[in-house]
Amino acid sequence: MSSRKKIMITLIIILLLLTAGVYGYGVYYFTEHFLPGSMVNGFNCSYMTVSQSEELLTQKVGAYVLTIDTRNNGQESITAKQAGLSYDSDGSVDKLIRNQDRFTWFLAFVDLEADGCYKEPKVYQSDETLTKNCDLINKLTDVVITYDFDDCTETVDRDMIKNWLTTDENGLYTLDKKQIEAYISELAAKYDTVGTERTFNTYDGREITVSGGNYGWQIDQKAELKELTELIKNGETQVREPVYSHEGLVRKTNDIGYTYIEIDLTAQRMVFYKDGTPTADAQIVSGNPFVPNCATPVGCYTTGEMKSGCTVNGEDYPSAVNYWIPFDGNLGISDAPWRMDFGGQLYEFEGTHGSICAPSDQVQIIFSNVEKNTPIVIYE
Repeated sequence: MSSRKKIMITLIIILLLLTAGVYGYGVYYFTEHFLPGSMVNGFNCSYMTVSQSEELLTQKVGAYVLTIDTRNNGQESITAKQAGLSYDSDGSVDKLIRNQDRFTWFLAFVDLEADGCYKEPKVYQSDETLTKNCDLINKLTDVVITYDFDDCTETVDRDMIKNWLTTDENGLYTLDKKQIEAYISELAAKYDTVGTERTFNTYDGREITVSGGNYGWQIDQKAELKELTELIKNGETQVREPVYSHEGLVRKTNDIGYTYIEIDLTAQRMVFYKDGTPTADAQIVSGNPFVPNCATPVGCYTTGEMKSGCTVNGEDYPSAVNYWIPFDGNLGISDAPWRMDFGGQLYEFEGTHGSICAPSDQVQIIFSNVEKNTPIVIYE
């Protein structure tokens, strides 16, 4: 081995030994001393021991003076001694020094910022877009809108609205129309009842399933999208019902409620319940199911605009009636002054074109007690 190589190896070994020595000394030193830049209660305790740090804290606390502004531009001062204020060691300083990472003491001498180790931010606190977005987020999410479905509620609040935010072409936050549309669509799927399948208890104690018809509630999704968007933009907190394109009589989960007309096509019987009490009960004549397009449709229907002393369209029978309660287009419930008999199998031979005929006295009771949007449950 040449002399030059031996010298180089010797120098490297010496350098490594010196480095290890310096590192070891640093570990030893900072076992009892604070690292550079260490702050305790707001005071710089760099390179100090526990006792030195506590002495500094004792001096600083003892020198504390509280200045109070009084009336007429006066001032009063209270010293730490007067206030009974002093530093009392509780071992927290010693705990701090024991918890510092003395094995990486050398890193405390590196100025990361001065050495360019930090990546410069692209956006600063004073950025105009950032400021506007902070204001927009606070305004758009500071809203609580509660949808009232009588025995159920749905809430739109900060946690939901924050997921509806997107940015426009200027980088500013705005509401995502598609997200709100999707939410309203979910509301409609959950709470719309027009044409849905319902469980119904009949007058004779049976539990049946009825579906179809035009009775119930239906959210106007386009109108509700506009309303909800405006409420959020305007920061309006409120309890509300959605905009409906179709309304029933009762908004509860059981939207038939306790006031309704029940029609049993098989038994040719109609019962009217007022607040849960049977008020009218009549034999009927329904549509003839053996004639095309004349069968009375089953389902849950809604009463329309009722009329008295009117003429209804019909063939092969008088069309002047005293009471008319429409429920499905040209179909309705009416009295039949020309009829003497009802019920039984008459509908198979003298059936209507789909409407329901019943004795005048019973139809009159129903006519006098129902209101628009009262449900009519028709089943076989």
